Amino acid sequence: MEPFGIPKWLTTLFFVMGVLIIVPIVYFILFMIFVASDTKGV
Repeated sequence: MEPFGIPKWLTTLFFVMGVLIIVPIVYFILFMIFVASDTKGV
């Protein structure tokens, strides 16, 4: 079943693009938190 008639490849494409965008941002935030805590000597 395809909700609203959206093709499966399109939803897959959006999912892949979302992951490719979100994952680097999450890693960047975690890296910045690690660097900030490391410079404070925590």
